Amino acid sequence: MVAKAGPCALAAMLLILAASAVFAQDAGAAAPRRVLLLVTQSAGAGWDNDAFSLVSRSLFLGVQSDDGVRAAGTIIVEPPSGSVPASDDARARAARAVGADGWLWIELPQAPGGASLRVHSFDLASGAQDIDEAVPVRNGLSPLELPAADWSKVAHLVVRAFSPTAAGKALAAARTSARLSIHARPGSVVKIAGGTAVTIDADGGTSVTLDAPGEYALRATLPGFSPSTQTLFLTSDREVTFSQAPAVRWALEGSLSDAAWPGVGLSWFAVPDSLSLGIGFSTYLFGLALNEQNVFASQPLTNVHLWYAFYMAPADSFFRAYSGFVVFVRIIHAPVYFGLDPLSPVGAQFVLGAEIDRTLRGGFFLEYVPTVYFTNLPTLFQASLGTDSRIPGWLFGPGFAQNLLTFRMGYRWML
Repeated sequence: MVAKAGPCALAAMLLILAASAVFAQDAGAAAPRRVLLLVTQSAGAGWDNDAFSLVSRSLFLGVQSDDGVRAAGTIIVEPPSGSVPASDDARARAARAVGADGWLWIELPQAPGGASLRVHSFDLASGAQDIDEAVPVRNGLSPLELPAADWSKVAHLVVRAFSPTAAGKALAAARTSARLSIHARPGSVVKIAGGTAVTIDADGGTSVTLDAPGEYALRATLPGFSPSTQTLFLTSDREVTFSQAPAVRWALEGSLSDAAWPGVGLSWFAVPDSLSLGIGFSTYLFGLALNEQNVFASQPLTNVHLWYAFYMAPADSFFRAYSGFVVFVRIIHAPVYFGLDPLSPVGAQFVLGAEIDRTLRGGFFLEYVPTVYFTNLPTLFQASLGTDSRIPGWLFGPGFAQNLLTFRMGYRWML
């Protein structure tokens, strides 16, 4: 009988607390404090998912509906996902992402009947960690005991740390400054979002004074090395070290031309991250026809390519555009003939492409590659395509045939 009444009482209590939380948000001050609530288990704790979710929800509703929290006009905000960032910097970013100006992190004890919660907090306005305390649990935390759970001690800490008065004092005070010591390879240029840039000394370090508290994005660049970025929340003097890997010099790619014909290629970066030279081939020996007559197609023809490409964006760009030029030879490998294609032995392509969602290890690419085939017999070349009528995207003239609707896609691995 008790086992049945416990969950019912718990559900009723949570509904009452939920309604109180809604009214508490409506009754808040004109400029309420918003605090991101994060709940985790302490090391070695064995909470199952259901029990952990019930305790987390009870904490949120109980603290939000507390009379002191309501009177202070403080709003408790839940994270959009169940994961809790592992560092103070990451928790600060998570708080700002949901419009909060501080975070409250609560660690549950190892067992539902544990002695105390561990409570931490950080106020982004003042740049101070106001709470780092153990809070005794008067009642147990098992599902049957949650309706009687008393979160007033936690709520009192929230009021103390995040009251509008505390925020006003913090914001009214003059901004302080902090010294950031930066370590990277000598000669690196480190740009700090907002326009400040510093150059690393010969001993591998430099320092800069910045406003604190504040969040800063830093990016270190050095010719011959891949860019390196870091984001940090600066509250006091600290150090940061960049790990800068040598820029890639080789790339291997697999591709598909016109969504049908496979190819491979190998590139060498003559100028790291900027200018690449490559060799590869695409073959018509097997491919996808996907028409009414055939699914697959085969022609005894392979193109061998030489190319260069110039990148117009840094190596760590999400969308990295490049342009280039390709020359290729066309080789027939039929049972009765092996050699250059007599109709059009040589061709060329202009390349306009981009690597998308690229990392320093590789990324997908898409290219527009209008192609010119040099031929002394353009009419016969047209007939070899299987038609004498006009073909969409093709142009034929004295000495050439041109296909304006050619595309290539694939994946490029940085070696």
